[in-house]
Amino acid sequence: MIRGSEIHLYCPTQSEIMQSVPFFHNDMWSTTGIQKELLVAGKQVRIAVRIQGISFLLQQNSDIWSGKYRIQHKILSILLK
Repeated sequence: MIRGSEIHLYCPTQSEIMQSVPFFHNDMWSTTGIQKELLVAGKQVRIAVRIQGISFLLQQNSDIWSGKYRIQHKILSILLK
């Protein structure tokens, strides 16, 4: 979701997906994936993403665009400062 100059990304919390995302912290890459306890509100992170497409959502009963859209993406890595 995009609000102003911020992009809000969906990051699944299933352990098998969380372990597959490379995570950089303390000058080294984690071998166990994302450490959820380090991702707290207000913590500054850099996220490498690949934009795969944009879905424009249609109204349920017609083919008219609802004004909503979704950015399809894949999180490639997370770097924690």
